[in-house]
Amino acid sequence: MAPLHLLLVALVARHAQGTLFPGGQIDLFDWSTIKPSRDLVYTDCMDGMKCARLLAPLDWSKHGDSPCGLGSLDTNNSVAIAIVTLPASVPESDESFGGSVLWNPGGPGGMATLRAKDTNRFYQDMLDGTKHYEIIGFDPRGVGASTPQIKSKTAESISPRHGRAALATQFEQQAAIGEICMEAGPDSIHAHSGTASAARDMLHIVDKVEEERISRLGSDYVPAYDKPRLQYMGASYGTGLGSYFASMFPGRVARMLLSGILDSELHRYGKGFDILPDTEAAIEYVYEHCFETSCLFSNDSDTGPEDIKARVQAALDWLDGTPVLVADIVARDVSSQGTIFSSWDFDEETGSWLDIPFTWSHDAATVISCLDMHARKPEMDLDWAYERYKAMEAESPTAAEFRYLMHMRCARWTITPAYDFQEPFGAPPPEPDLAPDAPAAPLFLLNARLDPTTPLVSAWTTSRLYPNSSVMIIEMAGHDNFERADDCVFDAARAYFDDGVVPPNGTICQPAPYTGGQQSDVFRALL
Repeated sequence: MAPLHLLLVALVARHAQGTLFPGGQIDLFDWSTIKPSRDLVYTDCMDGMKCARLLAPLDWSKHGDSPCGLGSLDTNNSVAIAIVTLPASVPESDESFGGSVLWNPGGPGGMATLRAKDTNRFYQDMLDGTKHYEIIGFDPRGVGASTPQIKSKTAESISPRHGRAALATQFEQQAAIGEICMEAGPDSIHAHSGTASAARDMLHIVDKVEEERISRLGSDYVPAYDKPRLQYMGASYGTGLGSYFASMFPGRVARMLLSGILDSELHRYGKGFDILPDTEAAIEYVYEHCFETSCLFSNDSDTGPEDIKARVQAALDWLDGTPVLVADIVARDVSSQGTIFSSWDFDEETGSWLDIPFTWSHDAATVISCLDMHARKPEMDLDWAYERYKAMEAESPTAAEFRYLMHMRCARWTITPAYDFQEPFGAPPPEPDLAPDAPAAPLFLLNARLDPTTPLVSAWTTSRLYPNSSVMIIEMAGHDNFERADDCVFDAARAYFDDGVVPPNGTICQPAPYTGGQQSDVFRALL
């Protein structure tokens, strides 16, 4: 069972009734019906979308940087990247066609394919203006519908708040999960799923998208660049993926809008989960707005935010002490970093639950994080774990319990990724005249004022690595929220993708009004 305090922090992250990647129905599609291919071969899918499974080398270190040098790819030495594309609202030969925009929902372990239908349209509607864009969601290697999947055994967790003895048990338990994830060996997907490989896959996708378009349209299509460049929107861990790409391939960046900024340098050194300066303030913000808007936690008898806080805390403490099985927590109630079995849809006629496949996202998060930090992580033993937990607890009593767990899983990790990125992070100043080794435009960084997961300080830190980049602040609490953004954000996003112009650094946008959310029978019973 996940720590119950996870629910509270997840609800803060979902405070805006949606994230950068909006909800809606899960997109169930049988990906086994599509044969993986070396080139981008699309199949109609998901009501107006196009789906493909693009082959890429399992180990990019053996294949250089040229797509022409891939050699023979088969199931033993390749991965198949699952891609869902929404065509632009204009022909690709139209002068208003703005190209393709890739997006990633975060994680690590987040799946674009599960929500691609709604999210692709959300992005397209948001960006459509002077120019019109094709939107592409993809699952990074090892994740979701991309194959092979990262799969390991999982284990239940106990709470370190029960003392050092409990933490010792948990340390061994979590370290064992990491060891289990290594059992597949150095030739498996578990050894080749680091963020550097995923960033290289993104470049491969960009090249293949352009190659397919030129092959299909011929002289009717005029490429915007001598070499294809990435246009990208990433959230949370997806911002780290963007930062890797911008640092590894700066001359292949056209546009990059990142929301909920991960400090990639801290992530690389095993400290990416430590930064919690705004978590408690974000939770207090939610209590205040909950009281003002009569949200799902409120009662008519409440006299102030402190009444809501006391009631929620009592419910969480009771659940920690008396765990109960909750079978019908649904997507609108909680969205967490891990996998929560949820009743996403209900067939009213038959009364049957849809069969939602298990996505192994926890295992993917473990493997990707441990690969990224291996050889840079500190010495991890029980004393270190106890000191790390106590320090995090002092900064954020609510979030420390689940945020520190990922550290433990990497304690005995020994696999070094064959294909990796060597620091430093950063890129040359952007060159609108398209210098071959520089981005075409500055990076656009977006963050909530109070983000419980990726604090604003990480956006400022990242901005210093990329000259002329701009940080825009949404005056709210939440994690990579876009649906509560107003025209201030949307207008800036359109101007950025259309013309490469970022807003003045430090621009502040107000959120759209918060309407209070929805209350399920589960939370009504608990509170």
